[in-house]
Amino acid sequence: MEMQALQVIALLLTGMGVGFASGLLGVGGCFIMVPVQFWALKSIGVDPTIAIRIAFGTNLLVVLPTALSG
Repeated sequence: MEMQALQVIALLLTGMGVGFASGLLGVGGCFIMVPVQFWALKSIGVDPTIAIRIAFGTNLLVVLPTALSG
């Protein structure tokens, strides 16, 4: 269950793209981050039912403080 260099690069680029879109458009990045995290977790062998829960939980943890402060 190791991440390959391509997966790490894809996650980094996605994070930068989501940050840019959030700053430019004022939208949250969950609509982009959840599918990308789900893909990354599935590709390293995590069960899909667990992977989607991890993806949603991680995004909730990141977005909730931002939503509460703004």
